[in-house]
Amino acid sequence: MPKRPLDFRTTHRYTSPNLLNPIRVYSGAIASLSENCIHGWNELIFPHPFAEAISSPPHSTIDITIQPAPGETTTRMRYSHLFFALHEAISIMSQEVFAPLSIYIHVHDILIGMLSIQGLPPQNTLYNIPNTLPSSDILPANSSLTANDDSGTYLDPHNRYAIPYSWSAPRINSKDIFTCIMEAIIIIAHDGAARSFQYLNAVSVSGNVALHVKGISAPGEEKDMGLVVVKPLLVKVAGLFIQQRRFDTLDFAYEEVRERGERVRRFEGWFFKVGDGGVVEE
Repeated sequence: MPKRPLDFRTTHRYTSPNLLNPIRVYSGAIASLSENCIHGWNELIFPHPFAEAISSPPHSTIDITIQPAPGETTTRMRYSHLFFALHEAISIMSQEVFAPLSIYIHVHDILIGMLSIQGLPPQNTLYNIPNTLPSSDILPANSSLTANDDSGTYLDPHNRYAIPYSWSAPRINSKDIFTCIMEAIIIIAHDGAARSFQYLNAVSVSGNVALHVKGISAPGEEKDMGLVVVKPLLVKVAGLFIQQRRFDTLDFAYEEVRERGERVRRFEGWFFKVGDGGVVEE
């Protein structure tokens, strides 16, 4: 995880006793990170004058909103603050309870903004509502997904790439899977999506699970693909867990589809429990 911004700290408060569906919260958080990590790490969020609050992507069942503190007259909120505040919110919920939450962002002990997570009425986001997982937050409705028991392939609807994957034991807690993916996207936001990519390591909030993704140079090509491709790959991988409602160990790859349907593998990745091996220092 990148270093926290200088003199950054947060406080928090639950704003309602109503419980939220954890999978929908993780889904909305990953979608929000994905939408916003295209911005520069130190880029200011709110221009002069302040814009409306930045919210989670369309069609999400969870509302994630960030806004400046009341009375703020100068622009101090940066995207790095948003990324760490959202990660902090999910960390708190995953260790305590999934309920509407506000995170208060302080820099130099001055409140500069707030991030809130809540359900979107009249959407059925409460725990006691039938659990229809929001895979549409991450995978498009027209995506092609083929599966055969413990393995399958996600096929891009436009035939640009494929993501082969395979499940295996042991099972992994969903909070470890999704917080690994969140940390990986934050690393991408920090390093810049355009930089050349060799490998990426991320660890879950609990420290129990890690994610490793490595780049593979295509034959005859010297230039590695950039992180700009790794981010949507991770978002699709999150969608696999949600769509198949399965939380086992997952190995996956990203393959470019070229002329005549030839597939060229460019990335490989896997989740594993810390202590089981899997990360290679490169």
